[in-house]
Amino acid sequence: MSLSDGDAYDRFMGRYSRPLAVPFADFAGLPLDGRVLDVGCGPGALTAELARRARPGRVTAVDPSEEFVAALRSRHPEVQVIHASAEDCRSREAASM
Repeated sequence: MSLSDGDAYDRFMGRYSRPLAVPFADFAGLPLDGRVLDVGCGPGALTAELARRARPGRVTAVDPSEEFVAALRSRHPEVQVIHASAEDCRSREAASM
């Protein structure tokens, strides 16, 4: 099994990440009127919960894995998904200022 494949990763880790997404989002105390950034989103277990709570148009998800980005885009086309590392996000933010 390759953990770079979104579906294979979900079969292995999804049994943990999907049930934990709800309490994690509860703990984070997300503002429902703001935007949410999910860095290292993987194939999107937490992203799905964030989109459910804050509306998909307010969620941006970032991951360095092309396979995870493709999986998340196919599962949640309404969420903005960016193929980048966490470090690239910081560079892009600085470049846009």
